[in-house]
Amino acid sequence: MKKLAALTAVLVFFVAASPAAERTVIRILVFRGAWPVDHPLLKEATVWTASSEPRLASLRGKAAGPESVDKAALVETLIDAFDFESLEDVFAFAKEWSGSGRVIEDRILHGLGVFEFSLKARRVGPDSIELTAIVKKSKNRLLREGESMEKDMAKAVEAAAHAGDMETILDRTVALTENDPMIVGVPEAGGAFFLAFLTRSEEASPTAKGPESKASEIVANPKPVHQVVPAYPEDLQRQGIKGQVGILVAVDEEGRVAGLKVTKSLHPYLDYAAVQALRQWTYEPVLEGGKPVPVTIEVDVNFDPEAYGAEEKAAAEAGLAETDPAAKAELQRILDGGSEYCRRLLGAALDFVCEETIKEVHFNFNLEQKWAGIAVQSKGGGPVMTTWFPTRDPARTEKNSFVSEYMFVKKGEEVEERRILLKENGRKTADRTRLLEEPRFTILVPMFAPARLLEEGRRGLFYYRILEEDRIKGRRAYVLEATPKSGSENGVEYAKIWVDRSTFQILRSKIEGVPLEGFEDVLVESSAFLIKPSFTTTYVYDVEQKGVLFPSQLEIRVLYPVEGGPMMLMPRTVKWKADLAYDKYRFFTVETDSKVIK
Repeated sequence: MKKLAALTAVLVFFVAASPAAERTVIRILVFRGAWPVDHPLLKEATVWTASSEPRLASLRGKAAGPESVDKAALVETLIDAFDFESLEDVFAFAKEWSGSGRVIEDRILHGLGVFEFSLKARRVGPDSIELTAIVKKSKNRLLREGESMEKDMAKAVEAAAHAGDMETILDRTVALTENDPMIVGVPEAGGAFFLAFLTRSEEASPTAKGPESKASEIVANPKPVHQVVPAYPEDLQRQGIKGQVGILVAVDEEGRVAGLKVTKSLHPYLDYAAVQALRQWTYEPVLEGGKPVPVTIEVDVNFDPEAYGAEEKAAAEAGLAETDPAAKAELQRILDGGSEYCRRLLGAALDFVCEETIKEVHFNFNLEQKWAGIAVQSKGGGPVMTTWFPTRDPARTEKNSFVSEYMFVKKGEEVEERRILLKENGRKTADRTRLLEEPRFTILVPMFAPARLLEEGRRGLFYYRILEEDRIKGRRAYVLEATPKSGSENGVEYAKIWVDRSTFQILRSKIEGVPLEGFEDVLVESSAFLIKPSFTTTYVYDVEQKGVLFPSQLEIRVLYPVEGGPMMLMPRTVKWKADLAYDKYRFFTVETDSKVIK
């Protein structure tokens, strides 16, 4: 267990005010945060606004969006601005104010304790509100560790009735300006409370009622009009991973895929690949009484190494996308030079030790609350109802930093990679034999990323073309594009490679595509939410030893998309981001065999 210097509860108030309709909605979100052990604590009540505090300035634009954008923006901004080690979303609720001076009161029962809210709003200008907020909390937890609100609700209610004294954690009047978020930090024993306020005008409108939805009968599969073959990475084929992925598919009246749910799992990546392919399919509309209707169908996606994609493996030569003879010849020269450089890279023993620094922020999303199956209509009356979209998991937002002694040893075809932890979240580790073995880092192998793209034995798997010329720290380089012929090659869906024009050294590479291992949560969430994540890994090479370039930086960004179809309603937001730096190299390099990692 990590020892934390401060436990922080963050209470976030959103006030949406509408003078024209005399309607104000107060939305309240509560967070718990934790600081590193050496972080300084608040000494007195402090007020920050987005207009006066640079750390919060990004909220001015983001916080004007829909609720899910507000929440995502707040989580990202708070964890960065206040340097939290972790941030936990506890609960949220909303109240409507009619415009009168009455006090709005509510009591929230939670495992952390009883929360009582007393709010009084008064309009003081066309774009400003004065809000008096009194917030109290019970001094003790209602539930012991291991108990839950769902399982132990009766015990919690009884405990709340006898909670004893309540302590006031906030009693303050604040002036809010429209679209200018305000955050109030209040010291507390061992930590702090943070209360954020936002007022925003909006027109009141009647609540639109969608058509009633009900499950249709599962029918025989309609005829596909357009099909996409799912990716089946060679690594998984070599491992003998084969079988069927069962998927329940909702098809709308026009034959488009409106919903998908995996009912029979095979492997996290193959589940993901099957969903990504099927969501692009279209079918002939199903008619009932002469009219097209939405239906639910069952589809089995078969993964068999012997039957899969014979045509994809037929290409033996490099895929040269250039048509101009001069450009094609230059591309061939760069590919040949790049392959020779990769041969030398793979043929070196590459024994070295360096210091690796990792800084990551990992957001998780709530699967249980937001996936409720597929609802379709069997006899017309409106479109398929798929109006949910995912939100961040209230229990798990992580911010970590690691400093490791990164050891890489290659002899012949054997590769050993170890990360000996030196620091974790700013604290030195006493045990110098403890290893950092997180799968999301151990699968990176930054030294050999270029070989995945230009090594001679793999060139037949990609189409190549020259995109442009560029300069990297004064060095002239070609920017090559590599596109897998099969749509995905062991997790690579698209790549750009910066190749020095004269030495053919790989200066930088940018790879898009979800890795086969280490990111199972991304695969599962993408399949459940029917989204296509943006997963980008950028490698920078500028530490040279005997003609070989070693990595200095590595950046990973995983984003979930804003829109792109009926099932892609989620705002673009960060799922995971990590920045890695490599320095203090010590080299032990000799020449050896040429075959290595595949």
